[in-house]
Amino acid sequence: MSDLSERDSLERQWAQTRFRNYLLHRLTEEDEERILDAVVRLPGLADELEDAEERLIELWLDGRMAPDDHEEFQRYYVNGTETNRARLAVFQALRTAQSQRRDESPRRVKAPIPFPGRAQAGWAAGVVAAVLLACVLGMLLYREAGQNARLRTDLAKLRSNPLSGQQRQQTLPTEQQAGMSSQGGLNLAPGDSGKLLRIPSLPSRLIWNPVPDYRAQYRIRVSSSSGGQEQVSPLLTPRDNSVEYAPDQSSPMPLPWDIAVLTPDGGHEKVVARYTLAKQK
Repeated sequence: MSDLSERDSLERQWAQTRFRNYLLHRLTEEDEERILDAVVRLPGLADELEDAEERLIELWLDGRMAPDDHEEFQRYYVNGTETNRARLAVFQALRTAQSQRRDESPRRVKAPIPFPGRAQAGWAAGVVAAVLLACVLGMLLYREAGQNARLRTDLAKLRSNPLSGQQRQQTLPTEQQAGMSSQGGLNLAPGDSGKLLRIPSLPSRLIWNPVPDYRAQYRIRVSSSSGGQEQVSPLLTPRDNSVEYAPDQSSPMPLPWDIAVLTPDGGHEKVVARYTLAKQK
């Protein structure tokens, strides 16, 4: 696999594991923009994002949504934008039509009725079928219209950014071998932000040096690119112009890692550097 193909594969995997958090507005602005970059560049990823949204809606309709997700879903879909509410209504109508059709069929099979009543039952079944067909067609038209509403809005913002399209493609992470100390520490230089770093083994410590502003505080977030595992440092105060974090090794995360360095920015945290760690070939 070429280096570019491997980076694209890692980026696709990273995005896929964060689709739900993207749809529920849980990501930082930088991570949202990274999702959009991947959707623009990688074939089929926009469809995968739309499929993830449909699965999220189905969970809500089935009453199986996790409590942690329910509040955000209510805010951004049930009480969200007109487009999101309309999309949810399509799924609800389709579910209702399917339910009515299931209810109608057993009654006709189990209890045959005289001819006039049967004609009425056939007419009612036809109405239900027409509703079902309309819902299906509405959903197909919605899909044909393009990506989900959230994605369309964010893509518009992305296109308005001066650094977009071909320029963004030119800023894909480059690859280099990363040096580690004899104690297993890995130095992350701000100038290497955005790069794919090759390492021989899991680092015992991450050292970000030199910090751009010794008066600020920073946080180091380590995520498994395959999703499901994440460790975040407390706020770190620079010492000797660097910040250091030792991830918990009791249950080590497998490589590749996605590393983000964040700093408080008002009521949020912004990403000031990002690295991808992968096993040395």
